[in-house]
Amino acid sequence: MPGLFRRWELEHLVDTEADFNVEPAGCTADGTELFAVYRRERPATTTHRQKEE
Repeated sequence: MPGLFRRWELEHLVDTEADFNVEPAGCTADGTELFAVYRRERPATTTHRQKEE
């Protein structure tokens, strides 16, 4: 999700379906701090249940 987001918008971007890595990425001309956010999908979990007889 490339883009510039405000702090209060993060709740709409972050979910529990993935892992996130946040790194400092400098500042804008007006001094606003920038951060790079990397999202990695979690592998699908598979569960095998034995069929009850």
